[in-house]
Amino acid sequence: MNHEDERTEQSPLAAETRTGLPQADAPRFESVEAKLALRQQAEKLFREKMARTPEDLKALSREDAQLLLHKLQVHQIELEIQNEELQRAQVELDAARERYFELYDLAPVGYVVVNNLGLILDANFTAATLLGYIPGSLAKQPFSRFILKEDQNDFYLLRKQLLFFESNAQIRELRMVKRDETVIWVHLSITLVQDKVDAPMFRIVLVDITERKQSEEALRESEQNFKTLSNSGQALIWTSGTDKLCNYFNTIWLAFTGRALEQEMGNGWTEGVHPEDMQRCLDIYVSAFDRRVAFSMVYRLRRYDGAYRWILDDGCPRHDSKGEFIGYIGHCLDITEHKQAEEEIRLNESRLRRLVEILQHPAQIVQELLDYVLEQALQLTGS
Repeated sequence: MNHEDERTEQSPLAAETRTGLPQADAPRFESVEAKLALRQQAEKLFREKMARTPEDLKALSREDAQLLLHKLQVHQIELEIQNEELQRAQVELDAARERYFELYDLAPVGYVVVNNLGLILDANFTAATLLGYIPGSLAKQPFSRFILKEDQNDFYLLRKQLLFFESNAQIRELRMVKRDETVIWVHLSITLVQDKVDAPMFRIVLVDITERKQSEEALRESEQNFKTLSNSGQALIWTSGTDKLCNYFNTIWLAFTGRALEQEMGNGWTEGVHPEDMQRCLDIYVSAFDRRVAFSMVYRLRRYDGAYRWILDDGCPRHDSKGEFIGYIGHCLDITEHKQAEEEIRLNESRLRRLVEILQHPAQIVQELLDYVLEQALQLTGS
């Protein structure tokens, strides 16, 4: 191989060494000055070679000189063909490097290669950016350095699991520390492979799940706040999913019924509804649910002591932050005393109406009035 061919092969690697960037980002072709210098060097060597054999050339006959010229021309054409093939191969190599750069360095996930000592051998742009570092600056650093101290033991056990017990990829969710000391959550997948000399090394895939973890934590806090609020009053509270089945009862409901949460879940709560009220309750609930509208119903619910108490149940649809329907929530109050007061008022109104009717008649029915008064007196005295 001549010097020009050697420079063609070495230049991309040299460029990568100088810049620290992938070879696809290095200059693809030599400068004009470099080619001119190479040509001048070749001509100099040719003149030196020709100077050493002047007598041999002078001794050539016309036919031998023409034959030599023909061979040289053929060889020149062969070199030109080889040069074209090399240039085409260089273009294909550059294209492959570009694809590698796009698929590896610009991948939406972080790729890291770690040796058996835990040192980083390679990391793509995404991994470096994820940790807040300049691409190429992670090499030869301990990978565990970027893992939160409380989670480093988990990573250590993962590596040991792969080395001695398990060949399949291992997955964990753990916390890592960025350059600015910000803590992030990552989904880590680690696989054991062998290098060219059969030494173990690890390929690691990192996916940033910080936003998901923050959303999960916010959801847990919201649920805890809801449970705290729902258990702080006197109302019996329930929720149901899109399948119409109940999936939550607060502690006040459970204390009222004297039953466990598992017994009430789904349709279990209906076991405590008075048989005479059951079908009417279900009809109201299902009809409102199908139309996604609020409802209110009154029914009798069995208390922990076996007594049936009158319950006012107000339910309304629930929606998530995106406005999607996710079920119903119900707020129930024990209105037994109110119902008893209503019944007493009804009885008193009935008595008053009877008295008015008696007073509208003449004296001949005074005896009936006296009988009525006597009857009321007996009821009041309990005789």
